[in-house]
Amino acid sequence: MSPIRCPLSSSTLRTTKAPGAKRLGQIPPYLFAEIDRKVQEKKRAGIDVISLGIGDPDLPTPKRVVSVLQEAAADPENHRYPSYFGLAELRGAIANWYSDRFGARLDPSTEILPTLGSKDGISHVPLALVDPGDVVLAPDPGYTVYVTGALMAGAEPYAMPLTAGNGWLPDLDAIPAEVADRARLMWLNYPNNPTAAVADREFLERAVAFCRDHGIILCHDAPYSEIAFDGYRPLSLFEIDGAKDVGLEFHSLSKTFNMTGWRIGWVCGRADLVGLIGQPAAASLFLLPVDFGAGFPKLRFVLFGLAIRCRQAGFRRPPSARRQLLPLLQHLPQRPKQHGAEKEVKEHQKDRGGDTFD
Repeated sequence: MSPIRCPLSSSTLRTTKAPGAKRLGQIPPYLFAEIDRKVQEKKRAGIDVISLGIGDPDLPTPKRVVSVLQEAAADPENHRYPSYFGLAELRGAIANWYSDRFGARLDPSTEILPTLGSKDGISHVPLALVDPGDVVLAPDPGYTVYVTGALMAGAEPYAMPLTAGNGWLPDLDAIPAEVADRARLMWLNYPNNPTAAVADREFLERAVAFCRDHGIILCHDAPYSEIAFDGYRPLSLFEIDGAKDVGLEFHSLSKTFNMTGWRIGWVCGRADLVGLIGQPAAASLFLLPVDFGAGFPKLRFVLFGLAIRCRQAGFRRPPSARRQLLPLLQHLPQRPKQHGAEKEVKEHQKDRGGDTFD
């Protein structure tokens, strides 16, 4: 019997006119990847580069968080497949944080879904919620993924200009009625990157009403909610009456706790929308509904609990961050077991005159 020839053999692929999907031709090179490429070229040429590209914290992840990861990675129980919808303790911690920080109530079982950083949810939500030909409203300037995610889903991005004359807020009245009627998603991002503008309650109320009137899902990207100055406390979308009826909010630990590489984020909001994003069919395409460290249940619970306690204790990433962080260890559910962690605790005890942890 002659061997069966694969219809997509290497020779077949070589004769294909365009090996890539047509949709990729609509997507420009990722801005930050291009900046990084140019930076690396300059470094190879011996140039000392000061990069103003992607925003990455200039301080390391708190040592105690790193030590917990080291502990959890050594536990064989954490080497298995994780839950498809995220650790229940983590979802509960997120719900508690929203309640304490914003006074917003979220059901951890139906209204919260952990993601591989907030970018994971942002880039792929259109695949779950948008059909080809729908319009996605995106701020300009803004995070490029708002547009590229729409293009990958076959949608049409529509730019909402942000101008100084309008306080770096989109002019909702300037959106043509025919565009608004075709729109499926609207992206907002406050505190804003790159303008640093903030949105007051009145604007968010107008945005919620606009989306309700036009049947649009309002997506609020809020990774900078804990970075503010002079006593200002940014709002969550869910502090606005009726926002959960039309909206989703995206968050992460990346910027707040110097954990950009850890990929810990979530999407939360209206239960049916969160369910669509997390259903197994969608998850198999793009989304591991648990993120880096997802196989480490105790780690993830402790990480987020520690992060919340840091914020409640007024931890603001100063140069003396380690000394402000370590007193919080007494509230953790277990004593550190790693040699490095024990050494750090002893250093702290010495700094405090021999005080011990319970």
